[in-house]
Amino acid sequence: AIRKRLFLLGDLVTPDTTGTIYESILEVAVKNFQDRHGLAVDGAIGPSMIAAMNVPVSSRIQQIMINMERCRWVPVQLKGDYLAVNIPAYKLFVYEDDSLAWDCNVVVGSVNNQSVIFNGNMNTIVFSPYWNIPASIVAKETLPAVKRNRSYLASHNMEVVSGSGVVNPSSIDWGKYSGYNFPYTIRQKPGPNNSLGRVKFLFPNNYSIYLHDTPAKSLFEEPSRAFSHGSVSYTH
Repeated sequence: AIRKRLFLLGDLVTPDTTGTIYESILEVAVKNFQDRHGLAVDGAIGPSMIAAMNVPVSSRIQQIMINMERCRWVPVQLKGDYLAVNIPAYKLFVYEDDSLAWDCNVVVGSVNNQSVIFNGNMNTIVFSPYWNIPASIVAKETLPAVKRNRSYLASHNMEVVSGSGVVNPSSIDWGKYSGYNFPYTIRQKPGPNNSLGRVKFLFPNNYSIYLHDTPAKSLFEEPSRAFSHGSVSYTH
């Protein structure tokens, strides 16, 4: 049954679907299917692969229709030098003179913090960047963490800043603030453990999304790489 399904889907190149031995040509077909569907390419016919094989054709048609609509949101054709991030494939593609020059795995937004589909012109590269923590993350994560552990900022190489400069965190009455009423900015200083890594690429957009390095290299080995707060991190 697996041979027949993979042949109909185009992954199995031989029309012989009667064999009962899991030989090399079937392994190639299994890995091809896994790669196309964003699964771990391990050649094992496990539950996740069986589930993907059993998705009805009607559901795949619906996916295609949705993605055709998404294609209308971005330029019909790009020329010259450009980057393209395929969000569901967790891949970054770099083109020079319209030819693919390089690609790599990326980490994109999680289910609750999905990366937005848009296009923009990249105009700034920052080395050894600060990470200015977005207000939403400060409200939901950083403030509660500081209240639980007053050494949280120091242990994460973070500092509090205002319009007049760096603020001593011991001078802040942290109990007064919750949600989005925190009047300061919290940023992580440059360093080997900075969440943005060693370099970030900026392109003006309304979503606070940028492309950046990351110290969490192990994430790039995961088959599903939706871990970020929305920005895209890459491996190099």
